[in-house]
Amino acid sequence: MADEITINGADDDRTVDIEDSDETYSKDSLVLIQKIEGLETEKLELEKDKAELKKEMETLSYIAARAADLETEVSRLQHQLIESQEANAESAELNRVIEELKERERDKGLILEAVEKERNLLLQSREQREGKIGELEGRISEREGEIRVLNEKIGELEGLVMKNRLEIEKEEKEREELEIVKNELEGLLKKSESRVKEMEKKVRLLEEELGERGVDCANGKGPVVVDRGVIGDGDKGRMSLKVEWPVVAVGSVGAVAVFGVVCYLQCARKR
Repeated sequence: MADEITINGADDDRTVDIEDSDETYSKDSLVLIQKIEGLETEKLELEKDKAELKKEMETLSYIAARAADLETEVSRLQHQLIESQEANAESAELNRVIEELKERERDKGLILEAVEKERNLLLQSREQREGKIGELEGRISEREGEIRVLNEKIGELEGLVMKNRLEIEKEEKEREELEIVKNELEGLLKKSESRVKEMEKKVRLLEEELGERGVDCANGKGPVVVDRGVIGDGDKGRMSLKVEWPVVAVGSVGAVAVFGVVCYLQCARKR
């Protein structure tokens, strides 16, 4: 009984260790999943920044197109001014118009200069935005690679958990089978022990009877009897003790063999 308790304790420890391992793998998987969710959120934010940068680039393109239109208008006004000077060189009104045109030209020049400066700044900003977009795309690609690696690790952990579960089920099945065999052998052992006790009781009775017969023989009260019943011609009342020593030996050997098998199974379970 003490051996059985020790064996069950060893099995329980092994089960607890495997369950603890499953719990550790489950916690690791949860941490990895949370990290993946964080990376996915960061990826969405980067995509949002990328979309905003594209909108700003479209705005810059529109401003650049508008600057080109202004340059065209300035060229047209300059051409009109030249035509007015050639056609009405002596007209004061034309001179006034020319002055106005010159003034407008100056204003247009200032505007054009400001627009050109703004365009240059926008182009520079667009280049910076494009560089930032490239950097963001690189970071997104890197994050996607990390997510793939984490997914692979999660798959490996899930496979390991499944393998441990299968091993646990296999060990549980083997333990149940060993328990059945142990119970059967213990039943046989109990039967053998019962038979041995019965035979030992018979042997003690026979030894007592042999002792009594031996004392009678030593006192000259009668011969030693070797069998129970009648021996010889007409010799009645001569009783002997017939001991079934082979049966006793077989019963004892059977009990020892059964006990040895039980011990072997218990040792195998400990390993």
